[in-house]
Amino acid sequence: MKGVFLLHGFLTSPKDCVPIVDDLKKIYDKVYCPLYPGHGTRKVRFRAEDLFALVESEFKKFTAECDVVDVIGFSMGGAIATYLASKYEFRNLVLMAPANKYYNFAFLPMTAVYYTKMFFRGLRYRRLAKKDGDYSLVDKVKSDVKELNKNKRISIYMAATQVVPNWTPSNIKNFRYIAKTCNKAIADAGSINKPTLILWGHLDQLVSIKSPKFLYDKVSSDKKSMFIFDDMTHLMLYSNDPSELINAIISFLKRNDC
Repeated sequence: MKGVFLLHGFLTSPKDCVPIVDDLKKIYDKVYCPLYPGHGTRKVRFRAEDLFALVESEFKKFTAECDVVDVIGFSMGGAIATYLASKYEFRNLVLMAPANKYYNFAFLPMTAVYYTKMFFRGLRYRRLAKKDGDYSLVDKVKSDVKELNKNKRISIYMAATQVVPNWTPSNIKNFRYIAKTCNKAIADAGSINKPTLILWGHLDQLVSIKSPKFLYDKVSSDKKSMFIFDDMTHLMLYSNDPSELINAIISFLKRNDC
């Protein structure tokens, strides 16, 4: 039996992975995302030690049931996926905005640069459209900016309802401990020897570009790829059009289905 083990983000739930589940069910017999201790409620409280214990216990059960296992992690779940990759044998590893390195202080200037770039691109396309009458590129720029604005509203809503109310000193301390433990596991292992796909959005509000670059350098497998999406935020799968992201993941998994 072939299965894929999913890991959700900090203060959230398996809902993080819902947009890709149907596509995964087409190529796997079992698709499973465990809920971390203390998560999935309005008031999130947890201990990092309990989280690691549950994830490892559930992963061992999963690998006992499945002959072939792939792992996909998002945000903090991406960091935990690297922890599993450093300690256990499985086939492929997919990391979406892995939070091994966090606090993206460049987020605001990068967002400003993106809007500025799109503004001047729109002006250029309008000048060209006045000559040839084709306004399709102008409409594409407007559509891209509109989608980003929608994505930002979704991000604000999710942050206001899930993250901010639970952004307590205790939870932050546990999050930092988890990232530190995952990075130490990689250092102790020396490298990540699994075929690995790393995905990151240039407008990520939390995870710095240092994280995907750090992990890419730690992967010793020659089957490794990294995609950076210019107009994608930390939400990734909850972007207005995650099809390119999902296609990249499914193509990678099918390509390494051996």
